[in-house]
Parts: sequence; C-alpha cells; structure tokens
Amino acid sequence: SLHDALPILLSSVTAKNLEPMVGAVLAGQKTVSWYPTVTEALMRQACGQGNKRAMATLLNAMDLPKGKHPHAWELAILVGLLESLDQRNSVAARTTDATVQAALQRARTLLDSARTLALDAKMEPEARALAVRLLGRGKGNRKEDIQTLAELLSPQMPSLVQAAAATALSHLRDPEVPETLFHAWKGYSPIVRSRVLDVVLARPPWVEPLLAAIERKQILPQEVDTPRRQRLLDYHSVEIQQRAAKLFAGAVNRDRQRSEEHTSELQSHH
Repeated sequence: SLHDALPILLSSVTAKNLEPMVGAVLAGQKTVSWYPTVTEALMRQACGQGNKRAMATLLNAMDLPKGKHPHAWELAILVGLLESLDQRNSVAARTTDATVQAALQRARTLLDSARTLALDAKMEPEARALAVRLLGRGKGNRKEDIQTLAELLSPQMPSLVQAAAATALSHLRDPEVPETLFHAWKGYSPIVRSRVLDVVLARPPWVEPLLAAIERKQILPQEVDTPRRQRLLDYHSVEIQQRAAKLFAGAVNRDRQRSEEHTSELQSHH
C-alpha cells in the first residue's frame, strides 16, 4: 500500500524535487489517513534544507476558518515546523523572510487553540495527539500547559495522547516540569513512568530533582525500572552515582534475591 511505501517516498526527497513534491501533495486528496504524516515530514525536510519557499507554501496551505477545528494535517505542518526549529537551534526561527513570518503569524492562532483541542475527547486521537505536541509553545500560559501535559499522561487517556504529552514535555526546559511530573507520579502506568523518567534523564538539571523525589519517597526506588536505575548508577557525575547507589541499594538487593530464588527454584525442578 502507499502507506507502507511512505518511508521510501519521503527518503527520495531532495533539494531539487522538494518544491514540486510539496505542490503535488498539497494538490492531492487531503482526507487519506497518511496525509498528516506526509505534511509533517515535508515541513521537516523544508526546514532541514532551509527552503523558505517550501516552508511558506506549506504554512499558507493551512486554511484556518474561524470557529472550526483545524484538520490533523494542518496541525502536523505546524508540529513539523516547531519541532524542527527546536532541533535546529532556532535557525529558521530567526529567519527574516517576510513570507515565512506572515504565514507563521497566521499559524499562531492554532497555538492559541491547541489547549482546547488537546482536551477535546471528541477529537480523533491522531489529531488530538498533534494538538498536544503544540502545548507549551505559545507565548503565555506555559504553567497551565505544563499542568495540562502532566494530566494528559494519565492512564485514562488514549496511548497516542499520552505519548504525545511525553514528547511535548521533552521539548520544554522549564524548571517546574520535573516537579509537575512527579506530583502526578502515583497515577501513571508503568509504561508512562518509563517515558517520564526518559524525559527527566534527558535533561541534566532535572536529574537532581528526580533523586530528591526518590529520597523523599514521592517516587519509591522499586518504581524505577532496572534500565533507568542503571542509567543513574552509571551517570557521568560521581555524586549522582553515589546518591543513586545509596537509594537503590535495597532495590538492587531485592532484585538479586529474586533472581537467586528463581535460579534455585529452577534447579529444584531438575
């Protein structure tokens, strides 16, 4: 199917054929399931190549009628742009290209409505997940957005929405993110807990608050799975290693005891 061929199709995008491909995709059928994936990928390509014409064409294709929900593919274009700017150290964000700036200005209305869309349970999970990835990017209400993202990690949410909330949080640098995440820790499923730990461990300034949360038993040592525990025990800072070793000593001994019990149980069966 065409959906399966997408990776091959997108890997064949070059500086020469990007603009014709953008034109062909925008002229095509916008209701197919893979459309958001393609528009996001093309925006990432345009940003990667610094092709301002292609960026502006994609942004201008977004038809944003007042009072109507945007389509998933429109959200995908904005997600592709903003996440690329994060990775490219905001090279394109500093672009003074008037066409791109004007198109961006129009797209900002989407950022303002992202919160409403992210919380709308009637929206398709795919479109909702894209709206979630836009949270925390508007000028105001960052605290409120961080709070919303933490709530969207709850087990009651569709897994696509949970994953998108973890992704959105991983792009933020606000110092209150770890505390907000730990506050809701008890309500997370094991999979979400692992994702939250990945988000925190990816930011060196957040590792200390994580250890502090384990020290005050907000997070129990045994609630940190073995791979993430190991990352703390092998951390590049000796001080962090020592604190982690102290905190996880009990959990490591329990693991060892469990493994020894399992081994002797196996041996007794032979």
